[in-house]
Amino acid sequence: MHTWEIGGLLTRGSLFNIFWITLESPVKLEGKQQFSMDEDVHHRKNSNVRVHVEKGIRRVKVFKILQGNIPLLYLHLISKLWMVCCWA
Repeated sequence: MHTWEIGGLLTRGSLFNIFWITLESPVKLEGKQQFSMDEDVHHRKNSNVRVHVEKGIRRVKVFKILQGNIPLLYLHLISKLWMVCCWA
């Protein structure tokens, strides 16, 4: 089983399977002059997704609502709060 460290969080490969997460790494040239058409399209799609993920992470860091304690009264709204902070 593989182990990765992502942003200080130690993660095991089985955790990715539980949450339907795949870890995509950028395609490397490895001695080639240029990417094939399929590799180029794959790289562009990954880059586009990476931009949106980084924007979502930035939004979560900017919203002050997630930096303090959230009362248990709002526990049922956590996923909605998260979505608002990521996609607002």
